[in-house]
Amino acid sequence: MKELFYKISEDKRDTIILNSIYEFSNYYYHEASLNRIIKASNISKGGLFKYIDSKEDLYLYILEKELKRLINYQLENTNLETTEFFARIKELSIQSIDFYKENKATYKFILHALTDTTAPVYDKVINIKDEIVSQLQDEMLKNIDFDCYKIPKSEILIMYKFISDGVNQSINNDTCIEDIIRMLELILDALKYGIVK
Repeated sequence: MKELFYKISEDKRDTIILNSIYEFSNYYYHEASLNRIIKASNISKGGLFKYIDSKEDLYLYILEKELKRLINYQLENTNLETTEFFARIKELSIQSIDFYKENKATYKFILHALTDTTAPVYDKVINIKDEIVSQLQDEMLKNIDFDCYKIPKSEILIMYKFISDGVNQSINNDTCIEDIIRMLELILDALKYGIVK
């Protein structure tokens, strides 16, 4: 983002960001239109380009900002004293669902960005996500006792990613929230207690 973007009024900046989130949540990168953002924000095309270098610039800026906001929301609302991994996964997943309920457009935008493999910015999107997750993963897994499990921590984290991806895919498919939570609990109980008699 250009320096001038940070100098405009907070209301104007928030308007541009909110209209961009709405656009990027309703359209994948290729179909998203700066013209619609400009019209919804009630600014001129030249005005927008005083603040941004390109659609990519705006897209990646908002993605990073909102992904950090999602993860911080999870951290702020999760009991980080919980030492049991499956309880933590459930809590983090429920916090994702709660964030989605309060911020549907933002969550849809994040999901679009993370799944739109045809977007020319996809590699940059994944780099941003990986960097943010690597910075905050230790905090998200604080106090978890991985020594009590039969499989290595690295494999447990792969399971967490798989479960998280499933929750996100269910949200993206507009699956009923109660059904997502019920399936999450079923999967976590099966992993924790097994399914063999």
